[in-house]
Amino acid sequence: MKEVIAHLIKTKRQAQGMTQRALAQGICTQAVISKIEKGTVMPSVELFAKLSSRLALSQEEINQLFHVRNLAQQTIFNQEMRRILEQRDYKALEVVLKRLDPTQLAGDDVYYYQWLQAVNDYSLSQDVESYRSRLEKLLDQVAGLPALYCQVLASMGLLNMDLEAYQVARSYYETILVRLDSLEDCRFKMRVYYRLAEICLAMNDQEAAYHYYSEALEVAKAAESFYLLGLTYLGLTKLLENQAMIEEARTACQKALQVFELEGAESGANQARWVLNRLKNQN
Repeated sequence: MKEVIAHLIKTKRQAQGMTQRALAQGICTQAVISKIEKGTVMPSVELFAKLSSRLALSQEEINQLFHVRNLAQQTIFNQEMRRILEQRDYKALEVVLKRLDPTQLAGDDVYYYQWLQAVNDYSLSQDVESYRSRLEKLLDQVAGLPALYCQVLASMGLLNMDLEAYQVARSYYETILVRLDSLEDCRFKMRVYYRLAEICLAMNDQEAAYHYYSEALEVAKAAESFYLLGLTYLGLTKLLENQAMIEEARTACQKALQVFELEGAESGANQARWVLNRLKNQN
């Protein structure tokens, strides 16, 4: 996929007589464009949307790129879907789901679709009880599908995090922990450790928070997700600041900023800049 995106971005840019610097202006750095065109990094959903707009990519070109029309014939929980959920880009999730025909799905994809549709519906309605009920029903249905079962557990955990029911959220993620070694998705493992660290930090269990942030950083070496790595460094910044380790917090925040800029995740970069500016004013 990275190579396909690299070719499309480069050829469209060159066809319009646009330099890498011009394409990057106001969106990301020229270095990020260079890495994308070399196929060494995958642009985030947010960055790809901005580049598509500047290059005036047609909807047909985008559909062909992501094979949206053929998505029902593949597993629907592919790498792009994982990226969408990692970044909680619910607008992108809604677009993809609208283009799927659930009657054409079979096997495990039926349950993946039900789960993704529940996530999407909740993002639109914020109906907590309906969402909780749908997830609980799915947990019973997918108990024999370890990877999906853990994803649904994570959704339950994230729901309770948003509701600030941190002890309940922690129990869901700790249930995933005992199954983690059997899963192959490194990015999911990293996200579990990251969420546990955030929960522990909110509960003022700083020792556990530091442990889980450290685990997340270790898994990041294999996860190939700059976005999650940036989030982890940003979370570690909060922990270090709470412990009055301001210089160490600045270092972690600077790393978060560098990672977000490399990924082209402007919202994350802006958050890191704001935190870094605040830290610079502390002794």
